[in-house]
Amino acid sequence: AEFDRLSPKKSWKPYKKFLLTGVASRYRTDILAASAPVTITTSAREGIVKTTAIAGNLQVGYYLVRTPRRGDPPTIATDFIIADLLHNGNFEQIDKSHSDKCARVAVGVAVFVEPAARKRKLGLILFKQAMLACRRLGFKYMLFVERDTGSGRLVKWYENMGFSKIPPDALPGLDRAMIGQLPDPDLEPDFYDVPLPDDHDISITPYTPPSTFIWSFTSLIGNFFDFLGLWDDTASS
Repeated sequence: AEFDRLSPKKSWKPYKKFLLTGVASRYRTDILAASAPVTITTSAREGIVKTTAIAGNLQVGYYLVRTPRRGDPPTIATDFIIADLLHNGNFEQIDKSHSDKCARVAVGVAVFVEPAARKRKLGLILFKQAMLACRRLGFKYMLFVERDTGSGRLVKWYENMGFSKIPPDALPGLDRAMIGQLPDPDLEPDFYDVPLPDDHDISITPYTPPSTFIWSFTSLIGNFFDFLGLWDDTASS
């Protein structure tokens, strides 16, 4: 008891301040994600395509895609899957790259939407804008791993957009993968549209590829940052 009386009392003020700051930050994030105007933009460089949703100055969602770099080996094994699942086994129907003589496949690797923003169709918009950017960059197919919770509804949703489940033994290490063909926006522009209410406050800027010179320059800069370890794919926009 004597020791307890002499020892200094612990102050909870620093912890209280930290807790209140975290709660306030979370509350602000939820408010922005749920109701603030949102801007959707897409950036790209060699190897990466990223579509981002910004509310205020806060990133409330993104969809990240990896794309083959120049010099990457051809993905012949993927051609067999594409022919089998999407073209009834006909290799002649595969939309191939003139340089690699195989299909150019973009790979969706990460998606996130703030929980408070998920009723605003941001996930669907991000996904379709990323697909559109990949198609305009010359990638005719997209592959990703679905994260269905077991109900099968998400898989059915992807299948309704033209994607097919890849058998688990076809791509070892990629269980639950799906692949689909990206429609030509000039022939099927409605595919990339997302119906929104008339009073929506979501601004979408579709991706437009830069000139060859600018594309090469920005890719070179991006690769340099990669070498230095300064490029954060999930944080950059």
